[in-house]
Amino acid sequence: MVKKVILYTLLGLLILGGGLFANEYMKLRAELFEVTQTKKEYVRGNPDGNLTIVYFSDYECPACREFDPILSEAVKEDGNIKLVQRPSAKDEWYMTLTASVYAAGKQNKFAEMNNLILENWPIFSEEKLFELATGLGLDTKQLSRDMKSKEVRQEIASNRDYLKLWNLRGFPALIIWPKKILLPANTNAMSKERLLDEFKDARSFF
Repeated sequence: MVKKVILYTLLGLLILGGGLFANEYMKLRAELFEVTQTKKEYVRGNPDGNLTIVYFSDYECPACREFDPILSEAVKEDGNIKLVQRPSAKDEWYMTLTASVYAAGKQNKFAEMNNLILENWPIFSEEKLFELATGLGLDTKQLSRDMKSKEVRQEIASNRDYLKLWNLRGFPALIIWPKKILLPANTNAMSKERLLDEFKDARSFF
C-alpha cells in the first residue's frame, strides 16, 4: 500500500511538473512571437506583407548604417515584406535619435525619419535634427512631445528586452520569421540579391 502511495505521488509530481514546464514553454513561445508584433505606424515596407522580418539596429553602429540602404532596396523590390525595425540605443544622444524615429512614426513618417538620419549622417544636435524633420513636413512641436512620451520610451526599452530574449549580441541582426536568424556582420558580403534569395528561401518554408 505504501509503495502504491509513493508511486502515485511521484506520478502526480511528474504530471504537475510536466504541466508547469508546458505552461512555461508556451509562455516563452508567446514572448518570442511578440517580437514580430508592432503598430502599423512603426512598420517599414508593406504592413500587410506575407513575410515578416524583424530588424535590430543601432544608429551608433557603422555596419547598420551601411546595411540599412541595402535592406531597404531589397524590401522595396520584393514589395511584400513587413519589416519590423527595432532600433536600440545605449548612449543618450543615440536614444534621442531613436526616439525621433518612433515619434515621426506617430506622424506616419517612421521609415522616412530613419532614412533621413542615415542620409544626413552625422547628426549631433537637436537643432539639426529638427531642421531636417521640418523638411520632411513633420510638426516639430508634436515630434518633441512624442520623443519624450512614455509610449516611445517603452518601445525602445522593449527592443532591448527582445535582444536579450533572443540572445542577439550584435548589430545588425535579422529574424526572418519564422525560419532564420541572419547576422550580416560583414556587410560588404551582403547584397540586395543575397537578401532577395533569403526572402525567397524563407517563403519556401511554408
